[in-house]
Amino acid sequence: MKTKIYLIITAVILFGLCEIQAIEYYIVDIGTIESDPESKAFGINDHRQVVGYSGMVQGPEAGRRAFLWDNGIMFNLGTLGGNHSEAYGINNSGQVVGRSTLASGEGDVRGFLWEKDSMINLGTLQGGWTEAHGINNASQVVGYSVLLSSVKAFLWENGSMANLGSLGDNSHGYANNDSGQIAGYCFGWGACLWQNGTITSLGTLGGNNSYAWDINNYGQIVGSSSTGGVVSYTHAFLWENGTMTDLGTLGGNWSEAYGINDAGQIVGRSDGYAFLWENGTMTDLNELLPSDSGWILLEATAINNMGQIVGSGYIDDKLHAFFMTPVIYVEIDIKPTTLNLTSTSRWITCRIWLPEDYNVTDVNTATVYLEHQAQPEWIWFNQKQNLLMTKFNRSEIQNILEPAREVELTVSGYLLDGTYFLGTDTIKVINKGRKVNFQR
Repeated sequence: MKTKIYLIITAVILFGLCEIQAIEYYIVDIGTIESDPESKAFGINDHRQVVGYSGMVQGPEAGRRAFLWDNGIMFNLGTLGGNHSEAYGINNSGQVVGRSTLASGEGDVRGFLWEKDSMINLGTLQGGWTEAHGINNASQVVGYSVLLSSVKAFLWENGSMANLGSLGDNSHGYANNDSGQIAGYCFGWGACLWQNGTITSLGTLGGNNSYAWDINNYGQIVGSSSTGGVVSYTHAFLWENGTMTDLGTLGGNWSEAYGINDAGQIVGRSDGYAFLWENGTMTDLNELLPSDSGWILLEATAINNMGQIVGSGYIDDKLHAFFMTPVIYVEIDIKPTTLNLTSTSRWITCRIWLPEDYNVTDVNTATVYLEHQAQPEWIWFNQKQNLLMTKFNRSEIQNILEPAREVELTVSGYLLDGTYFLGTDTIKVINKGRKVNFQR
């Protein structure tokens, strides 16, 4: 039995009317550590590894733990001895940065670098509080440190922390790229760029202040700025080549941009909802999900070079971190079309056809799953038909199925560029060689 699923557009027939729904992203609930009530995600690398925190922010039982989410598994990164930690950034080597309290008390906070199951205290410039927010692929870390009565942006590398200086009394480093450019904030001057020993004020959108939250490898910077006029609002901006562009809002008065990738795609929050900005248009990310997803996406905090997005939102009335990835729908054909649960046959076979604009050799074969649980034991390509042939061990699937008139099975995976593909086919399931007597 073969079910054809078309790319991006699906048709739903209801009471004689045809409703066309655009679905462009697949979303995953990152979940929490153990029974924590909430989680938030702040960073993602190009290998789909996500960092953030899991826990509770307020109340007598408050406690947060930095996490690394990798291939569907959430790892507790621990702390530097205290009760709280949060992870903000991750590079493509899987090194993670953030902040953690010390055993000496809640007021003692230090930036950390986590790698190879070890959390390293980055220290301070001259005592006091530090936070680490960004790390590039050269393992350079940026953040800020309390220095007596002021706060200074820092660059940490090879075990040494350097004061980046400021245009005013205080400065914060929030993000850095692989060229060593650093984006952040200088008190009294607004959004700043550090490069080659020089600090540049990025200006504002006409208001009194601005903040830079992220920078890509082309030196494009995003953040938020107050606007001019009789009534000042906060708007997301894109800064490049000396020019700050207002990205607008989702229809209200407020927006902030938190992340940008090397393709110039920007994510953030506007008027209470997560957005994606690209090619001059800001889109509510909630509109790019299936209508029955159950999610209310509040903010998008980072986007990698595969176009995959992380942030936080509500699912089942719980605040959880999410992972979103661009999706294409593929045509699949599963055999046998009737599955006997007591059969001793070894294989379930599945043929997968990609849309014409995609090459079957671009499939990352290590990511292909049936029912998100079983991986194929055999897989090969038919480039002439743009077809992927797979064989799954039947026993792995039979253990999770029950007799039914129709069972929908799902095959999923990723392309090498990070695009997620998804396809379903419907088969019958029987038991002991006899078809089940279904009651109408």
